[in-house]
Amino acid sequence: MVKNIIFDLDGTILNTLGDLQYNINLSLHDYGFDATYSKEEIKSLIGSGSRAAIERALKPFSVTDAEINEVYYHYSKLYELSHVERSVIYPGVFELLTALKADGYHLFCLTNKPHDIAVDVINHFFPKLFEDVIGQIEGQPVKPDTKLLGVLVEKNNIDLGKTMYVGDSDVDILTATNGKIPMVYVSWGFRTPAEVAHLKFTYQANTAEELENIIRNH
Repeated sequence: MVKNIIFDLDGTILNTLGDLQYNINLSLHDYGFDATYSKEEIKSLIGSGSRAAIERALKPFSVTDAEINEVYYHYSKLYELSHVERSVIYPGVFELLTALKADGYHLFCLTNKPHDIAVDVINHFFPKLFEDVIGQIEGQPVKPDTKLLGVLVEKNNIDLGKTMYVGDSDVDILTATNGKIPMVYVSWGFRTPAEVAHLKFTYQANTAEELENIIRNH
């Protein structure tokens, strides 16, 4: 029986597109790049960590690695100051997490969002619901590498035989595959079913209610 649930953050339990869009566009404008990404366009930029998002955002321009780094560090400072104002919880997710927690499930968050920001975001939107949060750590590989998954598992003595992973993207599916964990792909996030159809995942949930039924029946 599943007792441990590892959730992705962006696109899975929280719609963070507003904050990501605001800070990415502001960072580019501050450095003179004439680009304004829509929320739909932002979806394709994120998922592999903050620097990768900035690198993708700057792809239409002729830039050096040094320039990418400058914009990335600027973005990081801006995002530290403003990362909860424009984000919203997906419908039914708070109620789902609250019910699972009350029934003794152990909830964890594993994300490519910078660690300190991830902790702050979780504490802001989901206080006292998660037992631990692991985010991007400078110098460490990001998902789908399993390094940070291993840190989470070892730190919390998680039995992977009683664990399920929940995420919205190709990165999450590959993380679960690499970690040999049953995976629920949620279709309301940043990657559509068509975009992940070529990958193998265990279950698909289209609503929070469907996700709850999957978790409780396995």
